[in-house]
Amino acid sequence: MNVDSGLVDQIVARVLASLEADRTGAINGADRTDSTDQPHALRLSEPVITASILQERAGDAREIEVLPRAVLTPSARDWLQSRGVRCRRAREFPGRSRAGADTSGSWLLVVVDDTLAVERTVSEWSSQAGGTVIVDRCSNTERAVTRATTALLEKRAGNVLVFADEAEKAACLANRNENVRAAAIADPARVDAVVRSLRPNLWIFAPSGRSYFELRAACRKLMFGGR
Repeated sequence: MNVDSGLVDQIVARVLASLEADRTGAINGADRTDSTDQPHALRLSEPVITASILQERAGDAREIEVLPRAVLTPSARDWLQSRGVRCRRAREFPGRSRAGADTSGSWLLVVVDDTLAVERTVSEWSSQAGGTVIVDRCSNTERAVTRATTALLEKRAGNVLVFADEAEKAACLANRNENVRAAAIADPARVDAVVRSLRPNLWIFAPSGRSYFELRAACRKLMFGGR
């Protein structure tokens, strides 16, 4: 029996294209903005989505929704692909103010200089905070300051915490706006003193060389009043 090699090539090409489409849907589906409610959908508020988080919380969900700027780790993408779970990003930026909305208890966390201690602190804050927490990442100090001041002026957040080693520079740039009270914190242990003297709405921590326990203690003072 003679087999048309051209026909075989077409069939193989279609099969590969179908497999690639399924793979792309599982891995890149987080970029979709379809907000239609689906059965067994689960919304995750963590800024970083890992396979362990999915394993613990996804259950039998066939679709999950993550924050607009949430980061999916490679293990999370593999987990989604292997189980055929769709992932979409929330259409609306969490914490965006509406008319009359109270954002005084909300926080924007902006990460410039990332460390393991920062990742753990941000993840814990996001999972335990009672109010709205938005996590963003910027490539440099100037961009972080712009993002932070804009969030405050547009009332997308009531307070902002920036993790940047150029803390003094960031505070100087931010304080050019009369509606911003920025404070650079070189020593997280001084949070209480700064609160009493300045009452900032924009905090900048220099994270390099600081342990998770130092950052955690300082952040708990900001958000939970030291509890």
